[in-house]
Amino acid sequence: MAIDLYVSTSSPACAYVLILAKRLGLELNVHTISIRNKDNLKADFVEMNPQKTVPLLNDNGVILAESRAIGMYLVNKYAPDSSLYPQDVEKRAIVDRLIFFEFASVYASGEKMFKAYTKLRYPSKEEKDDALEEMRTVVEMLRGKRFLAGDSLTLADLGLCTSLEMFFRQDISSGFKDLEQLREYYERVNAGMPEIQDILSKTMDELCDVICRCKRIIEIASSKPEQPQSEVADNDKQRYQNVK
Repeated sequence: MAIDLYVSTSSPACAYVLILAKRLGLELNVHTISIRNKDNLKADFVEMNPQKTVPLLNDNGVILAESRAIGMYLVNKYAPDSSLYPQDVEKRAIVDRLIFFEFASVYASGEKMFKAYTKLRYPSKEEKDDALEEMRTVVEMLRGKRFLAGDSLTLADLGLCTSLEMFFRQDISSGFKDLEQLREYYERVNAGMPEIQDILSKTMDELCDVICRCKRIIEIASSKPEQPQSEVADNDKQRYQNVK
């Protein structure tokens, strides 16, 4: 029986699960959830996931939220011998640590910058500095290695690629001195897991389209200094509804 997966088409975290499922050859029933239309707040969805977040997996009654937890589960159940998530206790501990670091620090810093736009403001200097600092940490962690955990591609690399794609799409990446090193790593991972580019690029294109619309709203608001912010928001309410 196919696995039910609830996703937003503009979510890199959802892309992570879709990429992995394709890599493992899993059959999915994909249900698109519109955050803009508040599908995630409907009673039947909240009953499954009180967090009200996507991705959400329902594998014949096993219900999981959190993309990286879903990834671990899928490999454990459907590809237990895969080197993506090694069985060796010590090797797995290293991969676990990298997964948690990547999602809690690198992904989170990129997500904060994108979310700033959806709140109709530009990312703050502190948010930009945090993202750059995480990238510097990644560069150090990759020094002398092909992949995060060594010579083998793992779930940590798949996660990091979704985070890096968010960074590459930000203006701040252009001045990052080790950008080329990160791009070379990204290409190595893509070569070993071509499913990434098939899915992630479409997701990021859609996300960036949303952000571009948010930027236009910010520009409209900033060009009307004589209006109170609340009035600007009211005037552009319909536009804002289209980008949430």
